[in-house]
Parts: sequence; structure tokens; C-alpha cells
Amino acid sequence: MPQTTRKFRENTSPDVISLETLESHLKKSDFRLKNVFFKSNDLASYTKLSSYFGEVINSNKRLGRTQRSVCVNASTDSLISEFEQLVKMYEILPKNIAIPLCLIKRDGVVIGYLSEYIRGTSIGKLPYFVRKNLIIKQLSILVKVLHNKGLGHGDINIGNEYYDGNVLVNHDNILKLIDPLCSYRCPDNRQRLLQDEENIKSLVRLHRY
Repeated sequence: MPQTTRKFRENTSPDVISLETLESHLKKSDFRLKNVFFKSNDLASYTKLSSYFGEVINSNKRLGRTQRSVCVNASTDSLISEFEQLVKMYEILPKNIAIPLCLIKRDGVVIGYLSEYIRGTSIGKLPYFVRKNLIIKQLSILVKVLHNKGLGHGDINIGNEYYDGNVLVNHDNILKLIDPLCSYRCPDNRQRLLQDEENIKSLVRLHRY
């Protein structure tokens, strides 16, 4: 676990903290969030805190993992569900899932969450034969492990020229899955499992030769 992420977990509840508590931690001179990703649906709070994380970027703009924060048009239930999905995935594949840190509340209402910031490259931007090997030998296996536990990601993709996708490779050549399709948006887990299978088949087909 990155040192900054470890320090954050030592100083906060692993489940939920208030916006005021988060801001207090951010103001500490020895507390830098180089390894923490901030996702929120509250633009005012997000804009106030975004300087601690990086450039302000809205969900309708190009979204790359060079940014350590994002403001999205999502409901509170959707954010909570997405965070809970990350927790379940992390418990199964701790080496391949961004560490879910905590939910953030403002006036008792969840406005976002913090997770580990993955420093990596989108698998879609790697050379073809490298990408082929990762998809066939790693990605398909990771998805199968999740499925064996009855859990689906629901949105496996390697991105395009405008979007980095949600399958990254870190500096140790380990695949990292991010941004699962939350159960609130897709309550039928069977549908997420089927979507994963279709996405993997499509990727393998594209990289068959």
C-alpha cells in the first residue's frame, strides 16, 4: 500500500468521514494526496478541495487517469453503490483493485468517496502484442475470479482516443480494474456477469492474431 494511502487510513475511519474532517486532514502540511483519488457529485465542495488533488475536470470532458479527482453527475445512491462494489471487488482481488478508502459526507449526505489513485497506463494504449498478452493471460483470469465469487464488474473496456478505459497497467505490469458498474445503475448482477463475458469475448476476438 502506498505510504500516503497508508497514512490516510491510519488517520481516518475506513468507512465514512465528514467533509470537515477531510478538509482538516488536507490542510496538514505533512499530508499530501499523491496516491488518493477523489470522486464527488457536489461541485461546490469538489471545487473547494480539488486543488489538493489536481486539475478540476468534469465528467463531460476528457477523463484520463492523470487527474486525481473528478466531479460527476451521479446520485448519492449511485456513489454509495459504486463504493460498495469497489469494497467487494477489493476483498477478492486486493492486488488488482484500487483500494477503497472511505465515503465523504456533507451535512449527513454522501457527496463522494476516496480511493487509491492508480498510477498506470490504459491497456488500450499499449502495443498490440503486449495488450494481447495481458488481455488473454491476465484480464480474462481476473474477471473469471470475480465471477467465481458471484461478482461482476459490468463495464470492462480498454478505452478509445477520448477515454482511457477502466483497465490499467501499473509500473509493476499488474493489471488494475477501476470504475465498476455500480449495482444501483445495474441491480441485476447476472446482467453484469453476462456483460463481462461479452466484453472479454470481444476483446479476445479483436486480439486473436
